[in-house]
Amino acid sequence: MQTATHAHLKRRDGTRPATTVRSARVRVSATSDEAALAHAARRLGWRVYATHHTAEDLRLEQGVAAYRSAYLIAQGFGRLQGCALSLSPLFLHYEQRIVGLICLLTVALRVLVLRPFVVRRNLQQQGTTLTGLSPGQPGRQTLRPTTEMLLHPLRGVTLSSITVNGQSFLHLTRMALP
Repeated sequence: MQTATHAHLKRRDGTRPATTVRSARVRVSATSDEAALAHAARRLGWRVYATHHTAEDLRLEQGVAAYRSAYLIAQGFGRLQGCALSLSPLFLHYEQRIVGLICLLTVALRVLVLRPFVVRRNLQQQGTTLTGLSPGQPGRQTLRPTTEMLLHPLRGVTLSSITVNGQSFLHLTRMALP
């Protein structure tokens, strides 16, 4: 590392006196440790997998495939803390109610995950795309909509039900299409 300093005189202006301004330039050079780099390259790609299954119950390929799909599960449970399901503020005092809420939210999570899977599979089979799901981009087409994208056009839609003298009346507000 080399440091070069430079000083120049800033002239006086009005009532401000002349000052000396200093600046520094640092030059850094790097070298690599070839032995450590070779050792790290040899270790790349190696992972340790542990499971309670026996080798007869679960082949290595199945275990690796399950591990590589684990991010999907973690991503799904991450949605429990997001805006869609909002598990964050938990003000329940009884353990039974907490367990019940989590069970209910995992059912909702299954719906959030299953809905786009079915829609994407049908879009692929039909060879079509969906348009108008992206807010602010009404012409944007997508092959891979999320549940949140599919539900966004339904914001503000209200179904009202009222019963008068034993007769039920339903009212559905209009959907705001782009």
